[in-house]
Amino acid sequence: MESIKQAMKQELTFKSRARIIRTLGDQLISGEVAAIIELVKDAYDADANSCFIEINPQKGSITIRDNGHGMSLKDVQEKWAELGTDNKLRNNISKSGKRQFLGNKGIGRLAASKLGRNLKINSTIKEGNRFKSIQVDELNWDDFSERKNSYIEDIKFYVEEIEAGNQSGTTLIISYLSQKWAEEKLKGLVRELRKLMSPISQDDNDFNIYLDIDSFTVEQNGFDGSEIVNGRQTLVSKLNGKNESKKNKIEPFPFLDACDYTFEAEYSQNKLSGLLKINDSKTEHQITVALDDSVNLGEGLIQLNIFDRDVDSMKNTFIKAGIISGEDKNPFH
Repeated sequence: MESIKQAMKQELTFKSRARIIRTLGDQLISGEVAAIIELVKDAYDADANSCFIEINPQKGSITIRDNGHGMSLKDVQEKWAELGTDNKLRNNISKSGKRQFLGNKGIGRLAASKLGRNLKINSTIKEGNRFKSIQVDELNWDDFSERKNSYIEDIKFYVEEIEAGNQSGTTLIISYLSQKWAEEKLKGLVRELRKLMSPISQDDNDFNIYLDIDSFTVEQNGFDGSEIVNGRQTLVSKLNGKNESKKNKIEPFPFLDACDYTFEAEYSQNKLSGLLKINDSKTEHQITVALDDSVNLGEGLIQLNIFDRDVDSMKNTFIKAGIISGEDKNPFH
């Protein structure tokens, strides 16, 4: 009897319809702004020091370009095109060993599907003294739609090696956009991008984000895209000109400038002398501390930015820094 039962058993495997890609994208990524943030995080994880974003309503496209380490043909096959890889789970440090991953466990490709119908990828890696480049032909996310009813393994896309570039990095070109980018959505994107930037002064070669929405004009769209990123240009600022390297650059929120107290001091040998500022009341207190003559502090400068941590003070700090508005009822929920 046991042998008959064994003979009746059938071996089965799990299969997935192609629409799982779109379903996961809709469930894991809340909207177009969140999708772009995920792709910028991928650039950071790739050790890029610059990420350029262009949203062009005339072309109906979004281009995201970084100068990270790029993807090889093998990377596309074994990482990008394979869901659920564990490379970010096994190792949460970038190739350079200098960055902890920000990306959400490999959902960048799902982010791209959230933004538009078609995706084209160009990527260049450096091997020794040589560069190698690949191109993913336009991938049509409609192939993963409900109405196609295909299995995921039936969806084909094509990769080819192309003439090598002269710098490593990856460019994503997303076309046939899913949604129009209105003024408020672009302002929200700038706010979210600013949150990625450290408020502490850093080397310009660390990680910089640039957002080019200059193609949004008052005549065509009812607002000036450049003003959203760069601020309104006065006659004086136009005459003085704006440093081109700073144009469209996303700046961090001035979080440290919004602190409740500032302590700046100078120390030399066994003496420390400084000024404590209570910023809201605009009062100052001189503080001097002398230690025993046997203690030698050396020489140096100290700057402390101090924050109150009760809820009302934190909300006030975030408002002063421009991270939230005064109308936000539950900013920390």
